Amino acid sequence: MRIKNLPRLARLTIAASALLLATTAGAAQASESLDQGMKLYKEKKYQEAKTALEQAAREEPNSWQAHFYLGHTLMTLGRVKEAKHEYEVCKHVSNHPAVQAHCDKALSQVEAYYAKVKPQTGGATASSTTGTAGEGEEAAADAEPTPEDKRKAEVQAKKDKVMQEARDQCTKIRQDAETQIRNEKAGSNQHFRYSDGSIGTDISDEREAEIRGAAEEKCKRIMSAADARARGYR
Repeated sequence: MRIKNLPRLARLTIAASALLLATTAGAAQASESLDQGMKLYKEKKYQEAKTALEQAAREEPNSWQAHFYLGHTLMTLGRVKEAKHEYEVCKHVSNHPAVQAHCDKALSQVEAYYAKVKPQTGGATASSTTGTAGEGEEAAADAEPTPEDKRKAEVQAKKDKVMQEARDQCTKIRQDAETQIRNEKAGSNQHFRYSDGSIGTDISDEREAEIRGAAEEKCKRIMSAADARARGYR
């Protein structure tokens, strides 16, 4: 069953952003599973799209399209927590500004949804939560969380910890790369003439790109492994 609590405008925005990104971000060649998942999503066959897109994400963990479309599909099916996770993964496997911006927009819609279904003061809940997808997993029936809610929260906390540790590792790797560049420049015996006519020692642009590229490749492997590990928590 499709999600009912997400405002109609937000649903339209999600669909439009997915179609827009297919042309604006210039992603790598899609796999057969990704092609099929995107096609099913556009045809509004969301349950079938979910299966295909999950397969695409397993085949290509660094495919932003697989995670982005899977996030939209899960959101439409009412599986909001899982959708949020996919948007966060999407942000970390792509540095493209358009992808980042649309993931941020989708995450803001997730937060708007949570605000809509959040229990009111005194334990009352929003009336529109009745009949949501996923048998109401996103709408708290009582102020006191159930054992299942607690279990899910613990699982999500583990996933968040794994992804945060991976992000911290990548931050350190990128910092180390910049330190290496500075050190190599300081110890370089190559002379370059700069645009202002001055001459100084430096390293080539190609060498800088090589150092940064190696760091990014390492980060991609770390994020991919973290994503696979996070998916293992159920």
